[in-house]
Amino acid sequence: MIQCLLCNTIIDNQLSLVQILSFKPIVEKTICDDCADQFEYLKPPFCDGCGKKQIVEELCSDCQMWRDKSGYLLHNRSLLAYNEATKQFMQQYKFAGDFRLRQVFSDELRHLINDLHADLIIPIPVNEYTWKTRGFNQVVGMLNNINYENLLISKNNNQHKLQSHKKRYERLFTKQPFKLGDQSLKKIKDKKIILVDDVYTTGRTLYHAADLVQSCQPSELMSVTLAR
Repeated sequence: MIQCLLCNTIIDNQLSLVQILSFKPIVEKTICDDCADQFEYLKPPFCDGCGKKQIVEELCSDCQMWRDKSGYLLHNRSLLAYNEATKQFMQQYKFAGDFRLRQVFSDELRHLINDLHADLIIPIPVNEYTWKTRGFNQVVGMLNNINYENLLISKNNNQHKLQSHKKRYERLFTKQPFKLGDQSLKKIKDKKIILVDDVYTTGRTLYHAADLVQSCQPSELMSVTLAR
């Protein structure tokens, strides 16, 4: 008997005849259909830069600002739109520390990342305070069966105010919170790199990380987030 990880409803994982005869790997549900229906999967058209849902496939004003400010454009792709269901999911997983929830979207996130054919996956790190209070990096938790390199290191080890609790203008003026780890230049140079984070909000965190990666001269740089 399996319970939904979000609402604790009993999930019917009985296989249909079609599933049995398909000979495809069986993936057991981690959340019930009612909970799953609350999430909005992002499909085109969306912003060509950050992946935000919009009417036409062109750069949103935020991406135009980042392109002008940074001198390059970070192309991001996200699995989900940040709606109320996603907000509640992140609250339970990231802030309440329900580590079981790392499984819910890990397969779909893996498919999204694999489709981009990167040479190297780099997750956004958490600082020491977060490690002590939460006990895990929520991004790494979702990278199930995906090889990655911890080439970014958090510098703000005593920062207690979480990025998610900051207002927009505070996020945009956040100082560089990361530094590069050892052998980053050797591992990144001339490689296709994908940065992975949980949520793309203003883009400030990912562009901080991207600035450091760009200094190592990758052949291509993109990012993937669970939600936008």
